[in-house]
Amino acid sequence: MSVFFSDEAIARLIQEDVPYLDLTTYGLGIGKQPGEIEFSTRHPMTICATEEAARVLKYCGAEVYYQVESGTVCQPNYLKKK
Repeated sequence: MSVFFSDEAIARLIQEDVPYLDLTTYGLGIGKQPGEIEFSTRHPMTICATEEAARVLKYCGAEVYYQVESGTVCQPNYLKKK
Protein backbone atom coordinates (compact mmCIF):
# COMPACT_ATOMS: atom_id res chain seq x y z
CA MET A 1 0.00 0.00 0.00
CA SER A 2 1.35 3.42 -0.94
CA VAL A 3 0.57 6.33 1.35
CA PHE A 4 -0.17 9.50 -0.57
CA PHE A 5 -1.73 11.49 2.27
CA SER A 6 -0.11 11.95 5.65
CA ASP A 7 -2.17 11.61 8.82
CA GLU A 8 -2.00 15.40 9.11
CA ALA A 9 -3.37 15.84 5.59
CA ILE A 10 -6.25 13.45 6.35
CA ALA A 11 -7.04 15.43 9.52
CA ARG A 12 -7.00 18.72 7.55
CA LEU A 13 -9.39 17.33 4.92
CA ILE A 14 -11.83 16.27 7.61
CA GLN A 15 -11.54 19.59 9.47
CA GLU A 16 -12.39 21.45 6.24
CA ASP A 17 -15.73 19.58 6.08
CA VAL A 18 -16.63 19.66 9.78
CA PRO A 19 -18.04 23.23 9.85
CA TYR A 20 -20.59 22.31 7.17
CA LEU A 21 -21.96 19.20 8.90
CA ASP A 22 -24.01 16.59 7.09
CA LEU A 23 -27.36 18.33 6.74
CA THR A 24 -29.25 15.14 5.91
CA THR A 25 -27.95 13.35 9.01
CA TYR A 26 -28.62 16.41 11.15
CA GLY A 27 -32.10 16.99 9.72
CA LEU A 28 -33.17 13.37 10.20
CA GLY A 29 -31.64 13.18 13.68
CA ILE A 30 -29.79 9.95 12.91
CA GLY A 31 -26.29 11.03 13.87
CA LYS A 32 -25.98 8.46 16.65
CA GLN A 33 -27.44 5.55 14.66
CA PRO A 34 -25.08 2.85 13.37
CA GLY A 35 -24.81 2.73 9.61
CA GLU A 36 -23.18 0.80 6.82
CA ILE A 37 -21.58 1.90 3.57
CA GLU A 38 -21.68 -0.43 0.59
CA PHE A 39 -20.71 0.36 -2.97
CA SER A 40 -21.40 -1.50 -6.19
CA THR A 41 -20.54 -0.77 -9.79
CA ARG A 42 -22.83 -0.21 -12.76
CA HIS A 43 -20.04 -0.29 -15.33
CA PRO A 44 -16.57 -1.84 -15.48
CA MET A 45 -14.22 0.35 -13.48
CA THR A 46 -10.87 0.47 -11.74
CA ILE A 47 -11.07 1.18 -8.01
CA CYS A 48 -8.89 3.91 -6.55
CA ALA A 49 -8.27 5.71 -3.23
CA THR A 50 -9.92 3.06 -1.05
CA GLU A 51 -6.97 3.13 1.33
CA GLU A 52 -7.39 6.88 1.86
CA ALA A 53 -11.16 6.52 2.24
CA ALA A 54 -10.65 3.83 4.90
CA ARG A 55 -8.21 6.10 6.76
CA VAL A 56 -10.73 8.96 6.74
CA LEU A 57 -13.47 6.66 8.06
CA LYS A 58 -11.20 5.26 10.78
CA TYR A 59 -10.13 8.77 11.79
CA CYS A 60 -13.82 9.62 12.27
CA GLY A 61 -14.38 6.56 14.46
CA ALA A 62 -15.82 4.10 11.95
CA GLU A 63 -14.70 0.50 11.57
CA VAL A 64 -13.67 -0.78 8.15
CA TYR A 65 -14.29 -4.50 7.84
CA TYR A 66 -13.50 -4.96 4.16
CA GLN A 67 -12.14 -2.87 1.33
CA VAL A 68 -11.14 -3.50 -2.25
CA GLU A 69 -7.54 -2.51 -2.98
CA SER A 70 -6.84 0.43 -5.27
CA GLY A 71 -6.08 -0.79 -8.77
CA THR A 72 -8.65 -3.60 -8.66
CA VAL A 73 -10.69 -3.85 -11.86
CA CYS A 74 -14.35 -4.53 -11.06
CA GLN A 75 -17.10 -5.70 -13.36
CA PRO A 76 -20.72 -4.43 -13.20
CA ASN A 77 -22.60 -5.27 -10.01
CA TYR A 78 -19.42 -6.08 -8.12
CA LEU A 79 -20.28 -5.78 -4.44
CA LYS A 80 -17.82 -5.14 -1.66
CA LYS A 81 -19.33 -7.90 0.49
CA LYS A 82 -18.42 -11.35 -0.70
